[in-house]
Amino acid sequence: QLSQCELLLEKEPGSTRFCEELHRALAEFVADKLNIPAAGMTTESAVEKLLQIEVPQATVDKFRDVMESCDRARFAAAGPDREQMLKSINIAKEVVTLIERNRFKKK
Repeated sequence: QLSQCELLLEKEPGSTRFCEELHRALAEFVADKLNIPAAGMTTESAVEKLLQIEVPQATVDKFRDVMESCDRARFAAAGPDREQMLKSINIAKEVVTLIERNRFKKK
C-alpha cells in the first residue's frame, strides 16, 4: 500500500491525494495488526490500542506524527511540499517495519 504513495509522490508532487493515500494505508495497516476495522478508527484510538499491546512509545509517537501531518496537509489551503511528503513516507515505512519486526503482547 505504501508503494501507491511512492507512485503518487513521483507523479503528483504536492497532491493531497498522496496524504489521503498515506493516511489510509497506515491506518489500514495498524487496524489489521490490531484486529479492528479501519473504518471509524481514529488516530487516538489507534494510539491507545498500540500502547495497550506494548508498542514502544517512540514508535507510537511516529505513527501519530505521520497521521497528524497527513491530516494537516489534507486540509491546508496549499498542498504538502515534496520534502514533507518524502519525510512522511519514510517515517511511515519505519513505523511499519518497527511494528512488523517486534512481537507485542495482546492484552
